[in-house]
Amino acid sequence: MNRRVLFAVRLNLCAAAKPSGFLPPAYLTHAAILQTAIPRKRQTGEGGVLAGLARPRAISKPGHSNSPKRGPTTVENQPPSNLFIKVLAFADRLCAKWRQYYQTLNPEENSVNFRGIFPPVITPFKDDGAIDYSGFAALIERLIALSAHGIVVGGTTGEYYAQSAAERVSLMRIARDVINGRIPLIVGVGAIRTEDCIEFGLAARKHGADAILLPAPYYAAPTQLELINHALEVDRAVNLPIMLYNYPGRTGTVMRRPFFERVGRGPNFAAVKESTGDINQLHMLAREFPHVDLLCGMDDQALEFFAWGATGWVCAGGNCLPAEHLALYQAVAVENDIMKGRRIMSALMPFMRILEQGGKLIQIVKHACELQGLPAGPVRKPLGPLFKHEKRELEITLRVLKQSMARIEAGERPGRSKAEDVNAINLNA
Repeated sequence: MNRRVLFAVRLNLCAAAKPSGFLPPAYLTHAAILQTAIPRKRQTGEGGVLAGLARPRAISKPGHSNSPKRGPTTVENQPPSNLFIKVLAFADRLCAKWRQYYQTLNPEENSVNFRGIFPPVITPFKDDGAIDYSGFAALIERLIALSAHGIVVGGTTGEYYAQSAAERVSLMRIARDVINGRIPLIVGVGAIRTEDCIEFGLAARKHGADAILLPAPYYAAPTQLELINHALEVDRAVNLPIMLYNYPGRTGTVMRRPFFERVGRGPNFAAVKESTGDINQLHMLAREFPHVDLLCGMDDQALEFFAWGATGWVCAGGNCLPAEHLALYQAVAVENDIMKGRRIMSALMPFMRILEQGGKLIQIVKHACELQGLPAGPVRKPLGPLFKHEKRELEITLRVLKQSMARIEAGERPGRSKAEDVNAINLNA
């Protein structure tokens, strides 16, 4: 058996072991290379993890140009042997079995229940732009009282990108003090540099976070290999349960199948907030990665997510409409009542449309909170406030939504009331 096979087996076994933090960086890098060097045959539908193993390019020596001359056969230009492919396949199966066995033996270690509604709490600001910390604490307390299953701090809706490092850490600490272990606290650690993600992750661990929310580094546009190495390095340093955040609309990078094939074997990569809006991505995660908890991150597709077995919903609208979001989760994910779920989702859809497709998600959520007398305040620059016509559209939409939900709760048949028809006419006027 050649050294490459032995090295691959050793890497796969090490990658499956716990804790993941004991692996040196070189092992993680080469393990990622082995996985991403194995593309699938998408057009033919063939394959698995090892389908379509590509032949690596020959590496030219410094000072020499690549030429068509045939040189001696080296490790770099040898095609992979059948034995190598079989051993890697065996190692992959062994990794999956080891992860299942380890989680059976250690059900409480680094475990978070990712089932339910997880509102990414907004950050209220005062008129002068300072954070309203007392208002922030009040928002969290209200969400707990209204039966939210968990809280996300430092997410997109919380405007983390417009906050200093000190402000982000202060919000972690306040959230921990308010929650006090009653429900899970998930802290976003998004940043461009891996080192900054690790710094925020360590701060989250210090301040009692139950898990971290890890997006792709925005603007940097890493390759899948670079994204794998980034995620593994954060995991190795922080060693907390991780909810991956797949939101290319904000980061510019999609977490694709090769990424999940590699990081999905690590015990800490426990969940993913899927926000691509691509239904094929939802199908892939639900069918091929059932061991990774799937949470809806695209609000107007919540019904489809729950129908495909999503365990939870990280819902921006949960800040202002927690009861309505809980009703949909309860109907579909808990009671398996698809018909009721369709009625609730139909009532929510006009709000979801302007939320996801209006281009002003944070402003809409904040204004909806202010309409209920909740602390929200303005958004930070470069964002600006809603225009008057946008506020009017939102107010009418929320009023119709409340009327529709009241009818559903009363058990009335589907259909709009006269009042809703009048409001719809006014909205379109």
